[in-house]
Amino acid sequence: MLFFISVNGLILFFFMQILGKPISNLAVLKDRYDSFSFSEDETTSGINIIYNMLLPNIYILFLYELPISKGYHDKLYMIVVAYLVIRYCFLIFILGRISLLNFRYELTLIILALAGTYLVYRFIILNKISMFIPIEEFKNEIVLLLLLFLYDVFKNGLVRLFNNRDTTTKRSSYIRNRFSFFKSKYGSLISDNIKNDPFTQSFESIKKQKFILLVNSFIIYETFVRPKPYRIAESIFSRITSRSYSTGVMQIKSNTPLNDEASIIIGMSILKPLFEEHYYPGQGADYWVKEIAEKYNPSPDEEYAREIKYIYNELIEFTGIDI
Repeated sequence: MLFFISVNGLILFFFMQILGKPISNLAVLKDRYDSFSFSEDETTSGINIIYNMLLPNIYILFLYELPISKGYHDKLYMIVVAYLVIRYCFLIFILGRISLLNFRYELTLIILALAGTYLVYRFIILNKISMFIPIEEFKNEIVLLLLLFLYDVFKNGLVRLFNNRDTTTKRSSYIRNRFSFFKSKYGSLISDNIKNDPFTQSFESIKKQKFILLVNSFIIYETFVRPKPYRIAESIFSRITSRSYSTGVMQIKSNTPLNDEASIIIGMSILKPLFEEHYYPGQGADYWVKEIAEKYNPSPDEEYAREIKYIYNELIEFTGIDI
C-alpha cells in the first residue's frame, strides 16, 4: 500500500509540475494560473489554490476507475496527502524557498485541497459512484446552474482574497534571506575582485556598494530561476555533451562547466563595463539597472530586467544605502 500511495503521489506531483499550468490555462476562465514574479504585485494565486484542489482529485477519480486501483479504493485519499508532502519537501528542501512561503496562503491551499479530497472520497468513492456519468443523468439544469454559480462565487472570493503578491508570498523576506546567505558565502570573493581590479579600484565607496548590490541581485534571481539541483544537472550535461550550457550561480554560458565562484568572476567582468556605461549618480535605479539587465540578458518582454530591478531596489531598502 505504501508503495502504491508513494508512487502515485510522485506521479501526481510531476503531473502538476509539468502539465498543471498548461492544462489550467486551457480552461475557459478569465483568470489564469499564476506564475511567480518578484516585480508583479497583482496576482491570480487564488486560481492556483483551485487547481490544487481540482487536479489532484480528478487524478484519484480517474485512478478509481482503473483496475490497478482495485484493493486501494479506501486509501486513494492518501495520494493527495502524499502529493502535498512531496510538494512542500520539494519547495523547502530542494528549491530552498521556505522563506518565500506565506503561511496563511499555503495553509489555505492545504486545507481546501484536503477538504476537496474529503468530499470526493466521502460522497463519490465510498458511495461507488462512477465519474463517467451518462449525459442523460444531468436532468436538473437548475442544480447545475446553482453549482456553477457557487463555483464562480468561490473562485472570485479566493482571487480577491489573494490578489496581491504580498498576501501569497514573502518575497521581501526571501530576497533579504538570500542576500545574507550569499554575502556570507561570496562576499569576500566579490569584494576582493573589486579591490584587485584596476577598473573598479577608482569607484568611490557608494558606487562600489551599489555595484556589489547589483551583482547580488543577479545572483539571487539566477539562483531562484535555476536552483542547485538544476545547476548540478546542467553541469553534468555540459560535461557529457558538446553543447554549451549556462552554469554557476550567475548562469554563464560556456562549453565547459563553471563552478559558482568562476561564474561570479566572469559575470562581474561582464557587468563592470555595463555598470560604468549606464550608472549615473543622479538617475534613479529604475533606469540604469533596467538598462544593464537588458544588456546582460535580453528578453522580449523585459521581464528579466523588471525582476532584477525589483530585487535591487529591495536590497537598497534592506541595506539602507542612500540612493
